[in-house]
Amino acid sequence: MLTLGQLRRLVNNDFQVLYDLFPKKAHPHLDALYNKQLGDLVQGWLEESGTDPKGQQQ
Repeated sequence: MLTLGQLRRLVNNDFQVLYDLFPKKAHPHLDALYNKQLGDLVQGWLEESGTDPKGQQQ
């Protein structure tokens, strides 16, 4: 689950948080993501974690 701080960073387009969350071997895969793929990754993470962009549990 994302912390409120991590969620705030993602909502503010600070995707460095993904590099903090994923292991180093995943970083090249993150680098290869297109904008829509990155958005889908974050949206899927939010849905699976039950967190909405306002930082509240669903």
